[in-house]
Amino acid sequence: RADRHDVAELLQVLNHEPTRQRVTAERAMSRALGGSCNVPLGCHAVLNGDRLHLTGFVAMPDGSRMIRGETEGAATDAEAIGLDLAEQLRGRGAGEVMALLADHLSRPAN
Repeated sequence: RADRHDVAELLQVLNHEPTRQRVTAERAMSRALGGSCNVPLGCHAVLNGDRLHLTGFVAMPDGSRMIRGETEGAATDAEAIGLDLAEQLRGRGAGEVMALLADHLSRPAN
């Protein structure tokens, strides 16, 4: 809860900033593309000093199409890096793959 500053302060000791930055970028990309447990997409963030490098992909379940991309920026801009990669993937056809996936997932299994 946002109003429990006492609890937030106690939990702050558990925050590991490099991990938070990587996860923030990865989740931003996934969320921006509508990722779920049923969508074959993934990304991986690597910190190198104060720079964050993010690679990602969106694919068809059978592997017939795969859209890949990567981007990099200041680790303090993790959310923006994830959103940038999602936009880059959309520009390469990820939107079309996501539409095909939605159609594929809506059909009954044989």
